[in-house]
Amino acid sequence: MSRRTNLVRAVLVAATLAGFLITPSTMAASESCEHRIERAEARLDRAIRDHGPDSREARARRAELHDVRVDCHVDRWSPSR
Repeated sequence: MSRRTNLVRAVLVAATLAGFLITPSTMAASESCEHRIERAEARLDRAIRDHGPDSREARARRAELHDVRVDCHVDRWSPSR
């Protein structure tokens, strides 16, 4: 086999192994984010039910939900984390 074929094979093997090593932590972060978003949505629903859709509490919970979604997006797509 040529050197180029061996190099391509080595790169493919390394990429495959890296994918297996990275996937569990990414899945755990994704599940954590899903849970955080679900909790924030539940708090928003409760605030709307208890205080009304235009209440101060509902606005605060909407802001909280937005922050959680932004934070999870950054966690999911940021290469530094």
